[in-house]
Amino acid sequence: MTTPIPQPPGIPLLGNIFDVKPSNTWVSLQRLWEKYGLGELFKITVLGQQIVFVGSVAICEELCDEKRFRKFVGGPIVEIRHAVHDSLFTAFENEKSWGIHHRILGPLLTPAVVAEHFINVRDCAAELTAKWSDSSDSRVSAIDELNRLDLETTTLCFFGRKLNGLAGPEQPMIKAMDGATSEAMKRPTRPKLINWLFYGSKFEKDTKAMRRYGAECLEYRKKNPTDRKDLLHAMMNAKDPETGKQLNEEQIIDEIVTMPIGSSTAPCAVSSAIYYLLQNPRCIAKAREEIGPVVGDGPLTQDHVERLSYCAGIVRETFRLSAAAPGFNIEPLPGTKGPVLLAGGKYQVPAKQTMIIVLHGVNRDPAVFDEPEAFKPERMVGEAFDKLPEGAKKWFGNGKRVCIGRHYAWMWTLVTLVVLLKDVDFEMADPSSTPGPPRPLTLSRTTRPDPPGAAVGRALCTWMQQDVELERLLSVCKAPMSQPFASTKLTDVKDTSDIVEPPGFSDDTTTPVLSKESVDPVYQAKAHVLNNAIQDIGMGKYQWELFVLVGFGWASDNMWPIITSLILPPVAQEFHQAKKPLLTLAQNIGLLFGALFWGFGCDIFGRRLAFNLTIGITAVFGLIAAGSPNFAAIGCFAAFWSVGVGGNLPVDSAVFLEFLPGTHQYLLTVLSIFWALAQLLATLVAWPLLGYHTCETTDTTCTKSKNFGWRYFMIAMGGFAMIMFICRFVFFTLYESPKYLMGKGRDDDAVRIVHEVARRNGKDSALTLADLEAHNLGDSHQGVDAAAALKRKLEKVDLSHVRSLFATPKLAFSTAVIMCVWAFIGLGFPLYNAFLPYIQATRGADFGDGSTYITYRNSCIIAVLGVPGALLGGVLVETPYIGRKGALAMSTVLTGVFLFASTTALTSDSLLGWNCAYNLMSNVMYAVLYAYTPEVFPTKDRGTGNALTACANRVFGIMAPIIAIYADLNTSAPVYVSGALFLVAGVLVLVLPFESRGKASL
Repeated sequence: MTTPIPQPPGIPLLGNIFDVKPSNTWVSLQRLWEKYGLGELFKITVLGQQIVFVGSVAICEELCDEKRFRKFVGGPIVEIRHAVHDSLFTAFENEKSWGIHHRILGPLLTPAVVAEHFINVRDCAAELTAKWSDSSDSRVSAIDELNRLDLETTTLCFFGRKLNGLAGPEQPMIKAMDGATSEAMKRPTRPKLINWLFYGSKFEKDTKAMRRYGAECLEYRKKNPTDRKDLLHAMMNAKDPETGKQLNEEQIIDEIVTMPIGSSTAPCAVSSAIYYLLQNPRCIAKAREEIGPVVGDGPLTQDHVERLSYCAGIVRETFRLSAAAPGFNIEPLPGTKGPVLLAGGKYQVPAKQTMIIVLHGVNRDPAVFDEPEAFKPERMVGEAFDKLPEGAKKWFGNGKRVCIGRHYAWMWTLVTLVVLLKDVDFEMADPSSTPGPPRPLTLSRTTRPDPPGAAVGRALCTWMQQDVELERLLSVCKAPMSQPFASTKLTDVKDTSDIVEPPGFSDDTTTPVLSKESVDPVYQAKAHVLNNAIQDIGMGKYQWELFVLVGFGWASDNMWPIITSLILPPVAQEFHQAKKPLLTLAQNIGLLFGALFWGFGCDIFGRRLAFNLTIGITAVFGLIAAGSPNFAAIGCFAAFWSVGVGGNLPVDSAVFLEFLPGTHQYLLTVLSIFWALAQLLATLVAWPLLGYHTCETTDTTCTKSKNFGWRYFMIAMGGFAMIMFICRFVFFTLYESPKYLMGKGRDDDAVRIVHEVARRNGKDSALTLADLEAHNLGDSHQGVDAAAALKRKLEKVDLSHVRSLFATPKLAFSTAVIMCVWAFIGLGFPLYNAFLPYIQATRGADFGDGSTYITYRNSCIIAVLGVPGALLGGVLVETPYIGRKGALAMSTVLTGVFLFASTTALTSDSLLGWNCAYNLMSNVMYAVLYAYTPEVFPTKDRGTGNALTACANRVFGIMAPIIAIYADLNTSAPVYVSGALFLVAGVLVLVLPFESRGKASL
């Protein structure tokens, strides 16, 4: 059985977008790696896209097998295509342009040809040190100066143009590269609309500036012909030996722009090397001891550099430790069947999974490097370097998509570093500084006698490494993440029994919500195995289809009570019924029966039957109700359709939660978006049908012919329910819950279902029957023998599922409190609705136009506010230090506050405003309540637990219309009582013992 890939819990819809901050990537990713990386890999989700980060030498080497994997062009690299199109760096695997460009330019970037540029590289570096010597200001910005040098050298070597950019204003190309590549890093983490509205113009401006640089280089060559056979000459004149094609002018500019982007990691490597050397003075001394005798009094030559093995070791060790080479993207080859196994089957990823090899994790792998954080150039020299695994030497990428300019980048870095060590002396002014973000590295002037053999005096200067935008360094190493990872491993996995914590403190998605003393230990152990199996499969096609179909149940739960309230005025007017709350009473009786029957029943005869029948029953009786001849008939049909509605939440929440990976349990909260959309749909359909085709409230007579609107409305809503039923019953096959089957002793069926779900998701599961049976104990009341089976049959006729929810003091307290919360809310809403007219009248409320059109228009406006409420609930439940309990308590209290406030309304507009606020908060409340409730019940009793809470809600809901019929309406007390009920419910939430955020349900 594979091990789930660690992942930090995210925010609904947005995922882990806020866990990785572009402005502080180093710190945020380091923390994620320390907590979730385990020294090998972890994953995050951003806007629905899953990304796996690899930081192990062994797995890196495995992913570099081109028989199984290839470079993935996506994310920031795709964004850079806006500037360089299908160039060498950004071309997709299926684009022929890559091969053409590679065959034309590759011969000009071999080690032998690159060596011909040595003199230009050396002289440009010497020109920089000479500028520093001549300057009266001893302070320089490391990255700015080295970026200037890099662009100056690259433009001269490849394109034959001297920019003279080491002094004076900064070249626009440098700023444009920095801006465009940094923005390319951030664009995949934002919605396209936001990118276009707020960041598009700056990105376009930087892109134009980069392409202007390319066009100027091309134009300069046209105006100044030369015999140089450099890279630009090949771009302009060479033909692809296979196809005979040449690069057009647009493609030439693409490649001209690509080259300085590709070389821009080298300045950061040199800057980091200086930092590490200053942290290790012995390395500076040893390097200069090597440089002095080799170079002597003459100029630096190519032969000298090839003999400076220790300096080369410094560069390699800098590549290992610095952020100059962040990583590269990998994906399985197209056509890969089934899941991809990594690390000898330890991990499993989908066949189309993007993986990022993070070299700062790989290069700090303690399995390969002793003291991985120490700067030891000796390990990168001679035999010690040769013995390192190939997976620890991937600084320039891998395979055929390895960095084509790697030989040039190596020479530039080594030669520049040697020139600086030879001619310049540095000292740190701020010993606490670190290389790169988040703090600048500052060096101050010092004097030191020249070592023997030094030919020239050293420039003495203050060196400042400013906050480098390392996101720009995606070039050479082709990776969308650029900051170093710590190799610190997550220590011991948290004991699964230690789970009762304040909101926001636990994020272990395989840890159960309930403590071990609350549930049968064998059941808990098996549930943990199934949680791991579901988590291993991940969120796939089956769960997303189920998400939509379960959403139909959420929609039905809210839509039909709203339908009852919307048709009540015209129905009562047509049938001359004075006691209108009787229709609400009939509905609530049906809801109560449905909650009892389906909730308890699904724990006895399973989830599938209940899941498929509930909406069907609602649809049938909803359609029949359109032909009701009198008030009694529609009351009966309302009770019948409510039997189906009452079972939706108890059954559907159990079904969905039991197939949901622990990392995606927040989707149970997001499901309330269907609840809000159903309210909006019902009011939108009611607006024209009830607004134009029913009697006005002022009409003294109301005949059937003038009042057909509510019948049309029932047909429309019944038809919509029938469509939902058909989608569930005909187009989708629901599997029985594996945890339900396991709870019934049917372990073999539970394993079979897990494999079926994996198959539907295009994956494989390693779960076996032995994995579950390994947890069977002699004294367990969860067994698979005949006696246990007989006992389970007998349990069908007793209250064992109810008793299980009160088996321990803590679980009993949790069950009782959550039932009270549901009960108080169930009474609070109807009381408010029944007595609000009186309180408004006694306060002199003037509501202006009371037409049915205005009434249903306002209902639509109020309904719209429910949609963001459901989304807000999804965000709050995954927010640290808020969680399920905090979000539920706050939203419940605020619902009561806005309910109180609505009684102060003296105009139609003010009442509409308070109702909008109240509806927003109540949708947040219900979104969280519907998600939290099933999470705190064990699977084998979840249907019963849901039934108990739903029954508490319905029983107290029945009391409201009875009170409305027989109580004195000439008092405002009930309205204030309903507000107090919400406040009390909010306080009760705070004393609940279980917080389910970041934990898997049992």
